[in-house]
Amino acid sequence: MIKRPLQASHDFLAEVLDKDSLALDATMGKGNDTAFLAKLAKKVYAFDVQEQALTKTKERLEREDLINAQLILDGHEHLDKYVTEALRAAIFNLGYLPTADKSLITQPNTTLEALRKVLELLEVGGRLSIMVY
Repeated sequence: MIKRPLQASHDFLAEVLDKDSLALDATMGKGNDTAFLAKLAKKVYAFDVQEQALTKTKERLEREDLINAQLILDGHEHLDKYVTEALRAAIFNLGYLPTADKSLITQPNTTLEALRKVLELLEVGGRLSIMVY
């Protein structure tokens, strides 16, 4: 059976996550990746530039009774202002938030900056997943 790309990405990250690990969702969107990471990690830092993404993610986490995620309304290129500890896993899901303002999105230069910062924080043996569509 062939896995969908997002499922393969989640499986790839799940192999290294545990309740002592820190994770990053660089693009929270509707909270799918944030909730996935929060079920496995000690803490999740989740970023988005759209208020709607933060609201949807907060609602999702509350429905699933997940309290270990810090939701940050800021561009992921500023992650070093919030995250100083080593990360075990990070995910960038670089698509569009359906129904949201398409003019307010992450940009290639800010994503590249964020990726550089994540690589500096990633533990040896940690994993980074990038979904692009």
